[in-house]
Amino acid sequence: SPLNKFFLSYSAFEHNKLNSSAQEFQRLRRSCGWRRWDPEGDRAWADFRQALVKEFNWLFGTEPTDLLAWQTMCQFAGTIGKTDTCDNCYLALKSQNFSLVDLIDTRRRGTGVVQVFGSKESLSEYIKETASYFPRNHPKAGNLLRKL
Repeated sequence: SPLNKFFLSYSAFEHNKLNSSAQEFQRLRRSCGWRRWDPEGDRAWADFRQALVKEFNWLFGTEPTDLLAWQTMCQFAGTIGKTDTCDNCYLALKSQNFSLVDLIDTRRRGTGVVQVFGSKESLSEYIKETASYFPRNHPKAGNLLRKL
């Protein structure tokens, strides 16, 4: 997978696939001794963000009319309600506050559901605390991701 490939490119780093991708990147950053504004660390951050987008595309696809992709996202987001059409899935997902990084990690593990937050503010706080920033508008984002 794109994330596995990213982490494997650092041969001295032992990637734990069960940990969150964001936690693993922070662990990689610490193990490599990268500080803020370090050119190598900045390149790695850009590569990691691209790997996240590619991982989303790989796990869920890129086609916004793919009902199975929408239903799979709903499954791992713990969505309750009608998921019989792409539009219903979209509405159900948009009504929930969750991290896209967590959605990817949960799908990669194949079990569980993401943590859903009661407000956009609490989600934002969680994302800052865990450095789970997702590059939603990345040039490599597929049309499915762009629709979210």
